[in-house]
Amino acid sequence: HEDGECKCRKPLPGLFYQAECDFSIDKSSSWMIGDSESDIIAGQAYGVNTKYTNNLYNTIKEILE
Repeated sequence: HEDGECKCRKPLPGLFYQAECDFSIDKSSSWMIGDSESDIIAGQAYGVNTKYTNNLYNTIKEILE
């Protein structure tokens, strides 16, 4: 948005809410895995589990175990 009020850009959780309208999302078993602080803040604001990573493969493996 030109006015700078876009709620879809991280760290705001707008895209998560849009996805919730489009898909069946179980927030209690969902994760936001990211490599930046804004990823984690957005996931927390939406109410899902969050995990910071610099190695996606190892992080997913850890979560699944």
